[in-house]
Amino acid sequence: PCVDAVDRLLENGSFDGDDADARAALAAAVGGFLELLCRERAVSQPGDALDRALFPLLLILVHDESAIVACAALAALAACGDEAPGLEKCLAPHHVDKIALSLTDLATSRHWRVRAAACHAAPALAPCCASEAQREAVASLLKALAIDAVAEVRLRAAIDGAACAHRFADEVLGLVAAL
Repeated sequence: PCVDAVDRLLENGSFDGDDADARAALAAAVGGFLELLCRERAVSQPGDALDRALFPLLLILVHDESAIVACAALAALAACGDEAPGLEKCLAPHHVDKIALSLTDLATSRHWRVRAAACHAAPALAPCCASEAQREAVASLLKALAIDAVAEVRLRAAIDGAACAHRFADEVLGLVAAL
């Protein structure tokens, strides 16, 4: 998919067109680069490559108007937390704040798949939540989506809430009460 995205970039010169497949491939590649950074080094410092290029691009893709692209970016973010060391090795507190805010925003997406994907990113972010405010932001997302109109979103919120429970049990108890 990355080669296809590069080919389309060379043909079109940009992503100005409605080329959601290319942007989705880019989202997957950004997730792969983030995962490599997390494996290779410690928490990022302000002004480094993560802050200058990779993280802003990830946030743009997470908020893409196409559900396919946003879901691909969220899936890439979730995949970074699947294996050790996970996101906690490379994300600084300001990154966690921005991702938590983005996930909260996505909880109101008109696309149910985006809402479900936002839930699925929560367990990857949970180990990075050092402050009570960060834990509460992630737990609030899961609580809100536990009562979503779409059954698939409610199921995802329950599964991912359980995956977060060992990280911040007090906040997840509110999720259980919402169910």
